[in-house]
Amino acid sequence: MTLTRLIYSDINEKGETIEQDRPSGAHAEHLQAAKTINAEAQQIKRADKRRLELTRKANEAQVKHNVVSKILQNNAEVEAKLMAQLDSNVLEDATIALFRRLTVSELQDFIHVRKFTGHQFLKGKLTPAGKTLKKTLYAGQTAESIGADCNEENPCLVWLAYSLRTTDVVLQTNTVPDADTGWSIPNFAVAYATRINDKCPSEYLKNKDWVESFKATVKGVSFIDVDEEVVDRAKWLVLAMQQRIDLHVDERVDRRRHHHYSLDYLRDNIPSLAAGKCLTDQIVENVRSFRMDECLFKIPNEDASNGPFKLISNGMAETVLGKLEGSYLMFDRLKKKWVRSGMTAGEGMATCFSDCIKKHTQNARSVNEMRKHPFYQEYPAKGVENIGGNMGKHWEDLIVFCGAALDRGGDNGPLCSESEPNSLYEWSKQTTDNLKRLDGSLENNKLRAVAYL
Repeated sequence: MTLTRLIYSDINEKGETIEQDRPSGAHAEHLQAAKTINAEAQQIKRADKRRLELTRKANEAQVKHNVVSKILQNNAEVEAKLMAQLDSNVLEDATIALFRRLTVSELQDFIHVRKFTGHQFLKGKLTPAGKTLKKTLYAGQTAESIGADCNEENPCLVWLAYSLRTTDVVLQTNTVPDADTGWSIPNFAVAYATRINDKCPSEYLKNKDWVESFKATVKGVSFIDVDEEVVDRAKWLVLAMQQRIDLHVDERVDRRRHHHYSLDYLRDNIPSLAAGKCLTDQIVENVRSFRMDECLFKIPNEDASNGPFKLISNGMAETVLGKLEGSYLMFDRLKKKWVRSGMTAGEGMATCFSDCIKKHTQNARSVNEMRKHPFYQEYPAKGVENIGGNMGKHWEDLIVFCGAALDRGGDNGPLCSESEPNSLYEWSKQTTDNLKRLDGSLENNKLRAVAYL
């Protein structure tokens, strides 16, 4: 029996002998389904497939929402157009002659909102089989003829619209997809503690004390006035940031560190961080139109004039911001894109922007640093042998801008305080307890944590 099974397993379903050797060994594991079904590569493929399906469904739902919203808007305009021609301002008094003056698209929108609950205009359900639905039964048909000759068995758009003028609107917009369905996000394997901060960014932006405290404390940025567009932008930025963080953790952070307090600290401060970034006008205006793999920072003015980004330095040249600390952004002036972000902060160390940029400049000239960091292989200093090959890019092609800065010699109370009226960020007990265990003062460790934001 055992021998029979072995022989049987070497023939295919047609009884033909399988001449190819069975896949075995490390080089053929991709052919061994039992071994690969839970392999990391297969998990990534399944995650990608889920993302594509979620994206497809989300896009379809968003399209339906947009189409229905447009139809409802068009209908409102048609109703207003008809009302303007009536003395009574009552739609029921509209005559066939008034409906006959409408265009085909206006008639369809008027009928659509009263006959269908979906985003499609289904002509086949409005006419008997084999008949075509037109504006009128024939060219030049008069209003009197439409009223006399048209009926359910022999309809036209004008007659249908007129017949439905007293019918209530049944078309409604579908719910706009939220973060779980409206964006191209996978079912991440990330698990973490519940956020302590359930605030919306609007709660920060509409709080005058918080806004004034932010403007007085955060350096190296410009600010814009808070309006509904800024509040709406911050709302969508929160969703985008949550998705990007979960994707980053799921794909790049060791599973054993998924519960690290620094990740919970970041998630707790997403709403305030989104509010601050939109207040500085550094974020693109239409956040919803950007994919998860696209950068949400605006493209800066290279001379840093009249823009949301302040120039820190280029190479060794210092600016007013050179002695501050915080986050910085590197922009490739040739490719017109952001290529790197970083932070520098700390006490008793050369941690200001100027010293940080000088260190980057030195590293871009060091072959040893190129061996350690691919970034310097991609952007070596001009005149330095590039061990990564000649990519045509150089450190001198980069412009360094300020993301946000803090002045260690200034009043940083709002950055570090907890649950005060002017507190800018959230500090959970877990985060504070862990920061106390690190070397240095609690204030310094908090400022370093803020700089990472």
